[in-house]
Amino acid sequence: MPGTFMKFLNNIEETLLTVIFLVMVAICFLQVVARFILSVSLSWSEALLCVCLIWVTCLAASVAFKRKSHLGVDFLTGLFPPKAKRAVVLLTYLICIAFHVVIIYTTVKLMGRQINTGQIIVSLKVPIALATAAIPAGFGLSVIRIVQVIINDYVLRKDADDSPRISEGLL
Repeated sequence: MPGTFMKFLNNIEETLLTVIFLVMVAICFLQVVARFILSVSLSWSEALLCVCLIWVTCLAASVAFKRKSHLGVDFLTGLFPPKAKRAVVLLTYLICIAFHVVIIYTTVKLMGRQINTGQIIVSLKVPIALATAAIPAGFGLSVIRIVQVIINDYVLRKDADDSPRISEGLL
């Protein structure tokens, strides 16, 4: 049981992304059936799809950190020798963590204002903070994944054979 639970936690983003994508496909299908067969429009479908897309975007960023697959240019890191390249990549990770923490802090403050003022998504009749919560959730998971990559690449040296691939994704 502990192994299964840890595997679930390690793949939480992929699990959530799968569920959200299935929900998005179902909503799109319902909207098409409603519009073209029943000649009615589902007023809530577009707003719910937008909320789902926000969540997908934020969660997918975390998956990209975990897989070291963010797009970027490796021109700068290619100029450095391997040891300096590792240091630059580590600095890049630390800057990413700092940026994510600032965004999380700012977004949580924004969510507090949204809740205190009672802002809602009109067509869904739910607090807008439910959509905004995707940002601290996704960025928080990204911070966890960045820390995991740092531990694997710099502490455990699992990528010791070659320089960290994240450099190709961030610089």
